[in-house]
Amino acid sequence: MNRTLLAVSLLASTLLGCKPDHTQTLRDVRAAIEEPIATEDVRHRHEALVQHAVEDGAFERLTRPELQQQLGSGTRCAVDPICAQQGFEQEDMYFEIGTRGEGGRPPIVLVGFDLEGVSVRSRYLTFQ
Repeated sequence: MNRTLLAVSLLASTLLGCKPDHTQTLRDVRAAIEEPIATEDVRHRHEALVQHAVEDGAFERLTRPELQQQLGSGTRCAVDPICAQQGFEQEDMYFEIGTRGEGGRPPIVLVGFDLEGVSVRSRYLTFQ
């Protein structure tokens, strides 16, 4: 029942041109960006968070400045070939969700923008 209600809510907001409110999810992601990946458990928690955020569309329909205000500056895709391997352009961005530590490389979120600078797609990648 909850999935049906969520789907109806997302459909209604799309039809009405409203952005769903992802404020808390983006706050959680911002906090995770600052957290070291000290253990595998932390890395798994961050992976689950970014999976939820991407699947829920939390990174989409934001302008580049809005996204940077929520998450920090991020990194232009031009500096990492992993973006191109995933079909993202040089002007797109990615965010490491955590700082590297004993628990391994943090997951990353890739965010793609349209010509007006509005985010239109996102993808997350995890590393073992």
